Amino acid sequence: WTVTVDRGAVAAICGTRRVDVPVRAPGAAPELVPVVAEYVATPAAESAVAKLVSLEAAGEAAVLVLGNQGVGKNVAVDRFLELCGAEREYAQLHRDSTVASLTATPTLEGGVLRHVDAPLVRAAIHGRVCVLDEADKAPTEVTVLLKALVADGALGLPDGRVLSRSPTEGSRVVPVHPDFRLVVLANRPGFPFHGNALFRDCGDAFAAMVVDNPDVASEEALLEALAPSRPADERRRLACAFAELRARHDAGALSYPFSMRECAAVARHLERYGGDERDPGAFAEALANVLAHDAFSAQRSAVADVFEAHGFEGAKDRLAEALGSMPGAAALARDLKIEYLFSGAKGGGGASTPRTGLDAPKFGKVDPTQAPHVGGNTWAGGSGGSDTAGLGGRGGPYRLWDGKNVPHQVSEEAKAEVSEAARAEGRRQAKLAHSKRLKEIEGMTETEWESYKSMLERIAPHVDALRAALDAARDKRRERTWLRRRADGELDDDRSAAPGGRRVEGRV
Repeated sequence: WTVTVDRGAVAAICGTRRVDVPVRAPGAAPELVPVVAEYVATPAAESAVAKLVSLEAAGEAAVLVLGNQGVGKNVAVDRFLELCGAEREYAQLHRDSTVASLTATPTLEGGVLRHVDAPLVRAAIHGRVCVLDEADKAPTEVTVLLKALVADGALGLPDGRVLSRSPTEGSRVVPVHPDFRLVVLANRPGFPFHGNALFRDCGDAFAAMVVDNPDVASEEALLEALAPSRPADERRRLACAFAELRARHDAGALSYPFSMRECAAVARHLERYGGDERDPGAFAEALANVLAHDAFSAQRSAVADVFEAHGFEGAKDRLAEALGSMPGAAALARDLKIEYLFSGAKGGGGASTPRTGLDAPKFGKVDPTQAPHVGGNTWAGGSGGSDTAGLGGRGGPYRLWDGKNVPHQVSEEAKAEVSEAARAEGRRQAKLAHSKRLKEIEGMTETEWESYKSMLERIAPHVDALRAALDAARDKRRERTWLRRRADGELDDDRSAAPGGRRVEGRV
């Protein structure tokens, strides 16, 4: 598809097929016409715009645009409106959106109750295009109002007015302008976008279209526009790597659906800050910006493996340097980040100077009270000391945390005082402790342990995805609700009173 303006019309052309819609006449607020400064006419982007042209030509006044985040839904809509010269009223919905925020917001000015029209109402009155973004995040009782306006052609407003496509006589009836259009953007329901099933609730009243992730050729064309100085082979490998990540998400191997947005972010970083194409550090730094939210996720290793497979050698190791060491899926304890805090910080750790000298590695005594032990060489699970199993110390056989107290850290100079013989003895004791722990687990052998680790590492991304999905379901059950009859907060439409009443307005 190719979409352009030709002889006063927006034309979507594909071979011998052509669909035209007229360009709108300049309105009273030309500043509301969107301008897409960095639009790249890739095949996928042009196809999405052409769908909108076709729906407009078919007379559809309400369109529901569905797709994962970062696939270009907003860009396609804004490009279409830019070509048509249509004024846009934009609103982004969210979990705290209310009926008033979607229609008319009540305000008190000088003791007088007024209702300020929201973007939806302004667009309906003035014949503009209302774009409602992230509609799947809004509560269902808010989004069903859209169905009332689209399907029934009428919508009651909080101030008593009624928007109507078939106006009748009456001072409270506000006619809907014939040029009014409604475009609703939403992600697909469920994990990881945490949205509602918008299509199930009101999708039958809309003309729905889906914007999917672009094909490799389209994404490669986008990367060429964003990073023209980078090698063509690098851009293609980057596009193919992200295509494989999406395929793995569709297959259930990855929890996050990496989109065109993340791919474009990597390309922009490489274009602006990237060095030699043969330097894996430059690519790893760009990739770290995208993967930072998964820095401690089990899927990070699987994602890095994909880029390694597509020729970005060394990306996995350099990514670990940029984001820090990733906790192993089969690790028995988590890596703990030691922070140096200022002296006297409440509950904080800090530097430690061991109060005793070095002797020989040992486990140490167990303190049943779990009192903090810092800088000594007697107690197991302490920190900043010598010889015993603990954290942040020196000469101990292995790391051990009591699960309660904040670690302290000895200096590198103090660690260097440990003799090689003591280090060897510590490794021997650590191996014995490991073998003892394996025997406690139903007599597990070293071979069985390695086999278990191998299997656990393969399913770790799936376990991580399931855990994230369950967490999302739990958070959904704890959704926030409005508290009524409060002294502050938003004005409550349900408690409005007619002029002259004792109470003009209450608070939510």
